[in-house]
Amino acid sequence: MLTLGQHFHDFLSFWDALPRTLHPFLPAKADITPANCGKLLPHMGIGRYNAPGNIYVLFYGTLLEKATGIAPTGKNFFDTLPPESHEAIKLFHSIIFERMCAAYVVYLIASSDKLYYSYRTLQLPAVDEEGIPRYLIIYGTALQPEHNYNKRAFMGMDQKNVKEMHYIDLGNGAPTFKIEKYTLHKE
Repeated sequence: MLTLGQHFHDFLSFWDALPRTLHPFLPAKADITPANCGKLLPHMGIGRYNAPGNIYVLFYGTLLEKATGIAPTGKNFFDTLPPESHEAIKLFHSIIFERMCAAYVVYLIASSDKLYYSYRTLQLPAVDEEGIPRYLIIYGTALQPEHNYNKRAFMGMDQKNVKEMHYIDLGNGAPTFKIEKYTLHKE
C-alpha cells in the first residue's frame, strides 16, 4: 500500500482491494462502482482519457466540486481550466497514462473570502474492458472541514499553484522529478 497519510488511508485500502483481472497491476474501471466506493464517492472523480487535452469527466464528486469550485461532470476537464495551464496538464496526464503510474499533488486554492488552503489529490489510471489504461481515477481532500466550504476560486494548475507533486510507481516505474515547496526538482 502507498503511504500518503491518514487522509488517504480509506481510499488506498479500497484501491488495494480492487481486483487486477485485466491488467497485472491496474484495476478495471468496471470494478469501481458506487456500491463499493461508499463514503469515498463524494471525494472521487472518474474521467475517460481520450487523448492529451481530452479527459471526458464521467463523474466528479460533490466534495471535489466544493473543494475546487469547478463542476466538470459531462465536460472535457480541459474546458474548465485556464488555457495557459493546458500544456503543463497535458504533459502531467500523459505521463500517468504512458508510464501507468499515479501522481500525488497538493494545490494551493483560495476561497472567495481570500483564505488559502491545500487541496490534496491522488490520481491513478484504471483500465477499460480490454485492459488498456483509459480512465483517470481521482481522490481528493481539502484540509478544511467540509461544512466550512465557501465558494472556491481555483487558482490554476500551473507550477506556481502546485505546492507539491510527485509520481508514484504502481508497478511499471515512475518519473523521479517532483515539485516541492513550489519548486521543480529534477533528479
